Amino acid sequence: MVFSISQAFVRYIRKMEKFSFQISGGDYQNIGYVSNTIKKILNTRKISAVNSRRIAVSIFEVETNIILYARRGTIEIELDNSSVVVAANDEGKGIENVWLAMQEGYTTANEEIRRLGFGAGLGLSNINNNADILWISSKVNIGTCLILVFLI
Repeated sequence: MVFSISQAFVRYIRKMEKFSFQISGGDYQNIGYVSNTIKKILNTRKISAVNSRRIAVSIFEVETNIILYARRGTIEIELDNSSVVVAANDEGKGIENVWLAMQEGYTTANEEIRRLGFGAGLGLSNINNNADILWISSKVNIGTCLILVFLI
């Protein structure tokens, strides 16, 4: 019985559409590219406006954090008719205290980031408020991994 469940799961995963994006730290001109691209894809799939917005907002925050705080990163998105899964990995500063970073208004943004209009300390809390499931793992001076699940 376990074998047939595993087979069914593998078939299900293979049916998901997959998208992958490479992101360069410091590439300020491309902030929003990934989230806009995914929002357009979601709109062609007849995803509700509410779900499309919360997914795009979360991806925008992830993408922005990679560009502002990491050397490089990837965002991988898998979607089907019932869910969207976002996996983001970066090589960067990492998050020293995830619990504190999740608090609305907490920021480690420097002056350059603030001059660009970012660094209000809302990124992770926005992601948390929009995702159905959020998992974060981070190591200082190594990087951060986020998994977001949206049930649509």
